Formats: sequence, structure tokens, C-alpha cells
Amino acid sequence: MKLYKSSLIHVMLSVLFFNVTPSLAQPTPTSTRESFDSRTVLEAGTALLEMLQPVAVFEHVHGKEGEKRELKGLLGDEGGPYARLVLHPETLEPIPLGLEEFAPPVAAALAPNDVMAVLPDLIQTFSLSSLVVPEKDGFKLFLVYDGYMVGELKLTKELQPRYEEKWLKEYERSRWRYP
Repeated sequence: MKLYKSSLIHVMLSVLFFNVTPSLAQPTPTSTRESFDSRTVLEAGTALLEMLQPVAVFEHVHGKEGEKRELKGLLGDEGGPYARLVLHPETLEPIPLGLEEFAPPVAAALAPNDVMAVLPDLIQTFSLSSLVVPEKDGFKLFLVYDGYMVGELKLTKELQPRYEEKWLKEYERSRWRYP
């Protein structure tokens, strides 16, 4: 019986050794990523945040029967939208990221141009989260409103504003939009 236990332990150790050793030789995820200075990225994001203006508002209707409605705001400048957020359709307050599904699926309480008129004052209340997420094409920063992350702000690797084409496509498909 002693011999059996001893050889079983040897077999288990060798299986463990052969399974773990190749994984130790693999590069770690941090060694494959480019390094960046988060402070520099945040400074560029803060400068962009101060220049943001409302670009467009629209209602994004989706789901099987169009049962999901989201009132979205795009922020940026003449170069395009660099930030996006979802607004509560009745109070026009930003909805925290991840909770968009819980917004009431009702139409906006105001006309699109009236919603657009509210956005400049809302932008003045935003700040940036200290979280910087590196992406393939640059960086993602998060807009903060009343302590909650409510929107995304995109930068290129050169720390220039980066707009998302998919945001413009959502806007173009919407029947309820301004301008």
C-alpha cells in the first residue's frame, strides 16, 4: 500500500509539473500591453471635458418589439461626438452605466431641441473618474455625475479626441433626434 501511495503522489506531482510549467513560460498580460501614464491621459481627458458641447440627442429604440427605449446624448465638438451618456426620459438626469436597462421604457418628456438645451448645464456638473481603460485604439475615460459613472469619453493613443462611428450610426437610425 505504501508503494501505491508513493507512486500515486509521484504521478500527481508530475502531472501538476507538466501542466503548470508551460503556463509559467507564457508572457503575462501586463508584458504584452503598452505602458502609459494614467496622469497624462487624465489631464488630456480633463482638457477635453472642459471643451465638450452637446452634439446631438436621440432616442435609441431596440429589442424584439421596440420595447427598449434609451434617450442618449452625444457630447463633443465640430469634429464629432467623443462622449455618450444615457438620460432618464422624464427627469433628464444621466443614468449610471450598467443601469440603463432599468430606465423606464417611455418616450422623452420634452421635445428633442428642449432636451438639447438642458445638456450644456448638465455638462458643467461632470467630472472624470480616475479610472483609465486602455483600448486597442486609445483610451476610455468615464464621466462622473453625482458620484456615479454615467458616460464614456474616448481618446486616441495620441491623446486626441476619438469619436465612435457606431454612436453616429445609432443617431442616424433614430426617428426622434436633434439636430
